Amino acid sequence: MAKRRPLAVDAAGPEHRWSQIIQSLEEGVVGIDEQGRIVSMNQAAEQLTACSQAAARGRPHRQIFAESAWVSDMIEAACRGDRRSVSAQGSILGLWQKPMPVRATASAILDSAARLTGAALILHDLTLQRDLENDVRRAQSLAQLGVVVAGLAHEIRNPLGGIRGAMQLLAAEIGPNPAAGEYVELVLREVDRLSKLCAQLLELAPRGSFTAQPVNIHRVIDHVIALVAETAERQHVRIQRFFDPSLPEVSGDPDALTQLLLNLAQNALQALAGLPAGAPAQLRFTTRVETDYHLAPPPAARPHVRGRLLRIDVEDTGPGMPPHVKQHLFSPFFTTKPKGTGLGLAICQRIVSDHGGTIRFESEPGRTLFRITLPAWAAAPAAARDPS
Repeated sequence: MAKRRPLAVDAAGPEHRWSQIIQSLEEGVVGIDEQGRIVSMNQAAEQLTACSQAAARGRPHRQIFAESAWVSDMIEAACRGDRRSVSAQGSILGLWQKPMPVRATASAILDSAARLTGAALILHDLTLQRDLENDVRRAQSLAQLGVVVAGLAHEIRNPLGGIRGAMQLLAAEIGPNPAAGEYVELVLREVDRLSKLCAQLLELAPRGSFTAQPVNIHRVIDHVIALVAETAERQHVRIQRFFDPSLPEVSGDPDALTQLLLNLAQNALQALAGLPAGAPAQLRFTTRVETDYHLAPPPAARPHVRGRLLRIDVEDTGPGMPPHVKQHLFSPFFTTKPKGTGLGLAICQRIVSDHGGTIRFESEPGRTLFRITLPAWAAAPAAARDPS
């Protein structure tokens, strides 16, 4: 969500106060005269269109929305005929020519004699809404797949245990036969590999409710850093911590959160391993209180969840991801690694979903960032803890 600078409050007249109200809106507001030229833009509109009011003033709206002709078509449709408001959803090009989903509403402005004097365009950023919708769809799809795959994995693990036991007995019967012993070892290695894969598949199954507890996320991150420190030192990767010292505790499962952050750290180190010699290799962990949005009041069944969220960023200076990888990043079994299973990020998605949080990513050459939001912990009120 766009952040805007605070506005000074003064004792000016009603027109200035009205201008302040327009400037403070989350929605972008664009004023257009009867000739189709831009006359005003608030701060949100400047950020959504990546164009300042000074640069846009006096220019035809078709120039400003040259890459988003549907917006100009809406404005013109609102200004002709019965002059009703027109609304639609689509994409506009924002900062760095990045497509941004918006809902646009164009309305004709009439004077007291019902003559057209211009139009107003309202732009509502749908990025957060789209992200949340994608999170829900991805979590639902993963949950359905996880139930099926975990059931199959459970059924496969049982005969694998029998095969391993039989091969160990066969090895004892064969005795010191190098050729036969080599085949037995091959079978045992493959059985162990399949058992490990089955264990990962079982991790995809949604765990549903779990006994949440207050977790100091900084201790979890420090533990993860200790686990990957040797690999990072060998690769000459510099690990940085940027912690908010006032961060409250997270509501969750410490083991699951450790697995989540360890998976992301290991992925980052693997990406950094591909950098050319001498290139700066950094892995950063950043924590803060999420200020862009918050949770609705928690249900009675989860009194330990606060309305606010905590944010954890895991960022590396690796080569980034190509577009075809981004599209399938959280899909189970999708991997770019020769010996990868494609389950690591799918498991991360499952853990975050189980905790009622979100996971997003940004990637470009020289930077990949995974952003996790998790609900904060709050102790239940005394009456809730002790019904008597």
